[in-house]
Amino acid sequence: MRVRWVLEDAARLGGVESVTRTLVDGLRARGHDAAALSWFPEPAPFAGGRPVRWLTAKVRRARAHGAAAASMADELHRQLLDTPELVVLLDPGSMPVAKHLRGAPRWGIHMHWSPDLVLRPWLHLAGEGVPPVLRRVVSWRMRQVARRNRRILNRAPFVVTLTQSHTRALHELGPKVREVPNPADLAVSPLREPSATLRVVYLGRISYEKGPDLFVKAAAHLKDHPDLSWVMGGAGPMDGLLRDCANEIGAHIEFHGWVREARALLESADVFVLPSRTEAVPLVLAEALAAGCLVVAADAGTGVRDVLLEGRLGRIVPVDDVVALAAAIADAAADRRSGLRPDAAALRELVQRHDPLRVLGLWESTVAAVAGSPAPPRNDCLQAE
Repeated sequence: MRVRWVLEDAARLGGVESVTRTLVDGLRARGHDAAALSWFPEPAPFAGGRPVRWLTAKVRRARAHGAAAASMADELHRQLLDTPELVVLLDPGSMPVAKHLRGAPRWGIHMHWSPDLVLRPWLHLAGEGVPPVLRRVVSWRMRQVARRNRRILNRAPFVVTLTQSHTRALHELGPKVREVPNPADLAVSPLREPSATLRVVYLGRISYEKGPDLFVKAAAHLKDHPDLSWVMGGAGPMDGLLRDCANEIGAHIEFHGWVREARALLESADVFVLPSRTEAVPLVLAEALAAGCLVVAADAGTGVRDVLLEGRLGRIVPVDDVVALAAAIADAAADRRSGLRPDAAALRELVQRHDPLRVLGLWESTVAAVAGSPAPPRNDCLQAE
């Protein structure tokens, strides 16, 4: 079996790239020819500064981006035609490559993102750093991208989703949608007694869509709780800004920067907070639960509810609501003091769903089915809004 995942930059230290590396390594260990390919490993320009300079950098990068996507698509098209057993999967960030794969067999979209992010404009998440004079241009471009993504999903021979809710959102695509969860080795830690000071932890990219500013504001909101210590792990474009903001509003937070041993940080935590404005399927929630944390998460997409089993495994609060987030953190801390743990039956269900051996078996059967079946006819069932 030969399978290739195509990412913008497979070496990037992100969630999608980490999951892809896990899948590639797992399939290789089972004797399959699997690999992850990069087609544009170049960082995006800083989205600030003067509007003209910002736009010039974006246009220059867009031209290089388009040329790289077309080149990768040509190579993939040739390989798909020359190698009957080859199956190619592209993440939503590789849609520029997918749009060139007209007529090629055995390629599909691995929907790491929420269907809402792929199929609808999301200007509210791109507001950070976008000069106001360019917001109309950016909004127009996002509508174009959403329409392009709909056309690609209609044309793709198959689509792999991560959760039942994502599968339901794409039900119009019919039987070519296949559901395979992401793998996660969720070894459940033994119960430990809470310490005198409870650690409230954020772990993730320090960027607008992940909501780290909401974590800082919640810490300031609860600064009259001396029994709580606040820890932020991760790196990103908002790092310096958040440090300054925390000092200004009196939020006492330990900034750890990039964390290599995420499991060790989670095992030291009492309450884990995911304040994101958007998420696909945040496995960090599952990892935090396995490490023994109580969890508070913003309702940033159906994937959050899927991981937390509709609230059975953690508190879910509205997006961008600092007051509700702070109240939920205070309640979770009180529960932690009383020795409460996540629901054992629900946690077992989550661990079994993401078990790496089970997931790799699903991938083997999915790829084998795709390699052995003809491409379905085009069906324009996802209409532009």
